[in-house]
Amino acid sequence: EHLLPLLYLIARQDSPVTRMVVDGNPALLAGDGLARFLAALMANLNIEGFSVSKCELSDAHVPLLVAYIESSTTTLRRAEMHSNRFSDEGKRQLKEAWARAGKEDKSVTYDNGLYL
Repeated sequence: EHLLPLLYLIARQDSPVTRMVVDGNPALLAGDGLARFLAALMANLNIEGFSVSKCELSDAHVPLLVAYIESSTTTLRRAEMHSNRFSDEGKRQLKEAWARAGKEDKSVTYDNGLYL
């Protein structure tokens, strides 16, 4: 499975990875791939950002993403999820989760934000 080496790299505590990008790879996140990807991100306290753009994510993925964004263990500062299949309602839920997590949406400057 193509996702396994990536998950191993992300989840290693000694990994210097701070941002993970899987843009344009919907097959990697198919099935339970997104859940496994987010679980690996949560295991690495160095992760500050991720991008899952152009991965055909939909509103069905919103609860997983909201749980990750609001997690007390995440050091997340930046998230990019543009060019997916989120409805306006799904985008609203993600932006609200970002705000509830105490993060400021500065999508335009990319230094801290949620880019939908």
